[in-house]
Amino acid sequence: MLNNQGVDSMRFIAVFFVVLIHSGLFLYADRQEYAVYYALGVQLNQIARFAVPFFFVISGYFWGVKLQSNAKINTLAKQRVTRLFKILFAWNLVYILPYNFFDYLNYGVIETLKSAMGNVYYLVSHPLIILTQGSREHLWFLYSLSICFVVSAIALRFSNMSFLLAISVALFGFGLMGGAYQNTGIGIDIGINTRNGPFFGLIFFVLGMILSQLNNKTRLFKHSGFIFICGVALQSFEMHYLHKYHDADLLQDYVFSTLFIGLSAATFALRQNTLLTKKLISKLGRLSLGVYLVHPIILDYFREIERVFSSYIIWSLVTLTLTFLFSSVITKKLLNNKHVSKYLY
Repeated sequence: MLNNQGVDSMRFIAVFFVVLIHSGLFLYADRQEYAVYYALGVQLNQIARFAVPFFFVISGYFWGVKLQSNAKINTLAKQRVTRLFKILFAWNLVYILPYNFFDYLNYGVIETLKSAMGNVYYLVSHPLIILTQGSREHLWFLYSLSICFVVSAIALRFSNMSFLLAISVALFGFGLMGGAYQNTGIGIDIGINTRNGPFFGLIFFVLGMILSQLNNKTRLFKHSGFIFICGVALQSFEMHYLHKYHDADLLQDYVFSTLFIGLSAATFALRQNTLLTKKLISKLGRLSLGVYLVHPIILDYFREIERVFSSYIIWSLVTLTLTFLFSSVITKKLLNNKHVSKYLY
């Protein structure tokens, strides 16, 4: 893999915003008593939506770079998918286990174990969830990334990049119709979360592959900061429009404008911007996958404590900060173990 400090720094920044989304910063506040904080939470949540698209674009970029070495695409795809499924297998097991000690205190050992077995039964009886999301919701990203490698390898094996791009655009459009646009005139209800599978991630992955063929001094790279700002504004407008006129939730996984913020965040990092070429931050980029995998466990514990904390607003900030900090420290410690590190990096 290419050594790019900007990319590594952005990885660490992006995973912080993933934790922000999952922590629901200010979003559980009373909408009347804390209206300003709730509105701020919504806006931060929308800005943070660049993070996962960024990871898809960067994965596609380095995949595209690797393919330029003329290595066998089927072999490379098999290696990538095998590695991802080893990680998924391990972390699916982790999240099936009843790891939350507060559950034992609140409900007792027997009831906690029964609940864990109930979760296993639910997964077994819903194979689509096992294949696209696993035992914890955030694992969908690794499933989707695996699909991106497989689909791109098959498409390029029998056709070309234009065909792959066409497939990704069609799936993205279908995902929008079944997701954020579901209540509009072009919407459809397909009964699944179109964030999962190939609908959302593939187009960003393919755009990353296309970027790998461009010079990082082209206009797209040069104006990435401006494109990001415009993308955030467009995405905010789009989400509020859908909310006001089509009763869509303000907190969407993605809308059409998300394309601009995901792509521009990646080009901003790839152009070796001086704001991101900091050795300390770039070194922390190695922790990003581990933080992504670990942080829901930490969040579960802080949400138990949150119930007895007097000031929700302060505790919301504390939860985000400490969850990110503890997840980073735990990941760093685990990476020192050669038997565990292969499931975190």
